[in-house]
Amino acid sequence: IASFSLDDVELNKKYAILCYIGFLFLYPMTKKEIRSSSYMLFHINQGINLFIFDIIVFVICGILNSMFTKVYAYSSSTPILVSFICYMLYCLAIILSLYGVINTFNGKSRELPVIFNFNLIK
Repeated sequence: IASFSLDDVELNKKYAILCYIGFLFLYPMTKKEIRSSSYMLFHINQGINLFIFDIIVFVICGILNSMFTKVYAYSSSTPILVSFICYMLYCLAIILSLYGVINTFNGKSRELPVIFNFNLIK
C-alpha cells in the first residue's frame, strides 16, 4: 500500500477514480496541477497499466475468436472453451477496474494485482 498525504488524497480522489475507467486516465494526465501530485501519478500509472491490460485482453480474444470460429452460410459458431476463456479475461478486466475504483474511493492506494506494474509517467 502506498501512502500519501490526507489532503492530497481528498483533493484528488475524484480524478483518481477516473484513472480506472477505460481511457479516462487521459483527463487527469492533461491537467498540470493534478499531475504535480504524487498521489495522482500513482493512479495515472495504474490506469495506464489497466488500459494496456484491457487492450491485450481484447487482442487475445480477437485472435482466439478469429482462429477458432467457424463461419457458415448464415451463422457462425465459436467453441465453448474459447468463449469461456474470453469471458473470464473480460471479467478479470472488469474486476480489476472495480478493485481500483473501490480502493480509491476508500482512500487507499494499492497496486492492482495480477497485472504488471510499470511506472510509465514519473
